Amino acid sequence: MQFRFHLLTAAALATHLLSACGAAHSLETDNTGSVNNTSDTAAAGIHTDRIEDFDAADLPAAEFEADELEDSDAPRNTGNQTEPGGRETREPHAAASAASVLQALRPTQLRCDLRLRLHPETSRGFSESVYRGSPVALRQSLHLNNPHYAAAVLTEKDEGEVRAADFISAFAALRHDDFQLILGDFRLEHGLGLLFGPAFGLRRGTQYSRSITALRQRGRGNSGSLETGFMRGALLEYGGGAIAGLRGLRLFYSRRELAATAKQDENGGNYISSIYKAGLFRSAGEQAKRGAFTQSISGVLLDGAWRGLSVQLGAANLRNSLAVRSNAADAMPGFGGTMFSLALSGKLGETYLATELLRDSRGRIAWTLRLLRDFDNLRAWFFLRDAEPELRSPFGAQIGGRSPPANERGVFGGFSWKAARGRTLNFTCDLYGDRAAPSGAIFPTTQLAARLEWRETVQHLGELRLLYAHRAVVSFTGGSGLRDTNLGVEAGRHEFQADLRGRFSAESRWRLSAMFKALSGDAAAEQSWAVHGAVDLAMVECMKLRATLAWFNSKSYDGALWIVSPAGVSVYSPRPLFERGLFGSLAVDLKPTEHWRIYALFDLMFKPDVAGIGSGYDLVDGNRRSRLTLQVRYQIK
Repeated sequence: MQFRFHLLTAAALATHLLSACGAAHSLETDNTGSVNNTSDTAAAGIHTDRIEDFDAADLPAAEFEADELEDSDAPRNTGNQTEPGGRETREPHAAASAASVLQALRPTQLRCDLRLRLHPETSRGFSESVYRGSPVALRQSLHLNNPHYAAAVLTEKDEGEVRAADFISAFAALRHDDFQLILGDFRLEHGLGLLFGPAFGLRRGTQYSRSITALRQRGRGNSGSLETGFMRGALLEYGGGAIAGLRGLRLFYSRRELAATAKQDENGGNYISSIYKAGLFRSAGEQAKRGAFTQSISGVLLDGAWRGLSVQLGAANLRNSLAVRSNAADAMPGFGGTMFSLALSGKLGETYLATELLRDSRGRIAWTLRLLRDFDNLRAWFFLRDAEPELRSPFGAQIGGRSPPANERGVFGGFSWKAARGRTLNFTCDLYGDRAAPSGAIFPTTQLAARLEWRETVQHLGELRLLYAHRAVVSFTGGSGLRDTNLGVEAGRHEFQADLRGRFSAESRWRLSAMFKALSGDAAAEQSWAVHGAVDLAMVECMKLRATLAWFNSKSYDGALWIVSPAGVSVYSPRPLFERGLFGSLAVDLKPTEHWRIYALFDLMFKPDVAGIGSGYDLVDGNRRSRLTLQVRYQIK
């Protein structure tokens, strides 16, 4: 913690020197969060302004935060004035100069958050004294932003963790003309995500049709509480402009400890069998995984232009203090060495093209190709992805486990058609599988996914959205030709959702969803359904209420239906609805003044047919489990 405060102090001093020299130019940076695009969630069909599309069935039940500050303009520091003879004018110019320096150093954006979360019911981990800390989850953060600098400090403690600041993250960013220096924790994005990218940037077509966009650029300080996927060290960025064709240069170095399961081989040597990415250190076993090995990443990223195309070149060297080997449970291949990436994007005629090729020092290759074409009322896309079984990118290594591009090849396509009267039809189809194939298989353990979506505005009522999604686990095996190929369907999943939303007024709205899922396969066919409603009311100018209620019935976790519910200001939590019961929540959002915001949330899961909710040490005896969240925010925009 002391080291991070030293970083902030150094940032303030360096900014003071830059400002005194007249370095008061604004550098535009992309400080939007990794999960903050405006879209509709695929899992729940609800509209938020801080979360991207995702297939909740492929994601853990984790919280997603969007706590980044946007850059804004600030008055420029003009510096001291001098008379023709060179003598400094102190009255009144000296006082004005000092005032301008202080004005330039003032944060144009400031945000301070305190969030507390508590489950009133006691789980086994606490009743049996396995979890050593208190049952209160606590998160505190401070963000500052200015055209010349940005800084953030975040501390977090999960339920059951001993330390009041179990996770600490901080960064300081200095900006001057075309340069930016970030010290501390930061995130990198590059190309289409094979080398570096956002945590869920390599989604498939049914999950993320908007992934065919311009190449990502710029690094940013880490300000979220996810404990994986970021780097810790230094990043130096040059915004380009002085060198023809060069639009960006990034040099970076990161060294951080990662949690993992360490084992010994037959010779007594230590190795890592799996990377631990949950970020929970409550029990003695979880605490033993903390800092199991050290990972170092260094490299250079170049952004440029060539014949109308955006070009990105990248090289990164990855080193681990312990060998990373696979075991049967995690199937994790070893990773490390140097990796090289080339990414291109731009328009060829009327078609947008984006591609990236990744190669490591051992000759292993991953590549992706994406095509997008816009017609009058139609957008069509098609993209491919393939990766060697043993290839592991540095970013995938940070997340741990099986990252999306590893061991996977696939073909993804679809279209979006906007008809008259506000109707929209979206269709996507994915065919993908694990490239670590047994002999004779073309696409082994392949999943075939299709999604059909229809939107229409209903007069005097609201917007109607119909969604049908199908996913099947299929196998393609055979000999040398297509005639010898056999297609086997091992399991299938059908999902249907109807979503109707409207408004009482400009500030109040309502939403009603009906969801149905059917599973088939080796086991007996099962069906699940859920009805979900939500109401947002603006009672008075400074207060809003949000009430949600879901009635659901399913036989297993595999048949769960997902909704995305609020978990605080700018925080959303995907919740699985399985077994039989009710889920409800009530949130109160108060804004007593321009700068203060108080958010309180209570939600409850009730399952009448069970004797306990949860599993393992998170099991709560009884048929209900509740959660209370309180968040206080002070913000200057």
